[in-house]
Amino acid sequence: MPKTLLVWALFDKRAGNRNQLMGILEELNIPFQKIEIKYNRLAILPNFIIQVLGNFLHIKNYKDLFKDKIPDIILACGRRTFPVALGFSKKFKNQPFLIQVMYPRATIYKSLF
Repeated sequence: MPKTLLVWALFDKRAGNRNQLMGILEELNIPFQKIEIKYNRLAILPNFIIQVLGNFLHIKNYKDLFKDKIPDIILACGRRTFPVALGFSKKFKNQPFLIQVMYPRATIYKSLF
């Protein structure tokens, strides 16, 4: 029996990001786990600063995000979820495949997506 993929979809409060993720997930028709991201005041910082300082600097619910199982795929959309997806990938021993919709301009490590 083939292994079922565990897909994390990183959702934030931006309606456009949510709509794009839902469109992709509905089209793929695969089960996914919705991960709600809540930002703090530091979310206005450019991505390269957030990435240099640890990828989770701008997240309110950082400790709530880690689940028991490591995902096979992380799907994210928009500038602010980019460092979060990257941070998850670096935290896990078996790195998930990262998919980012709408690449942010002022960021580093784009080659990992």
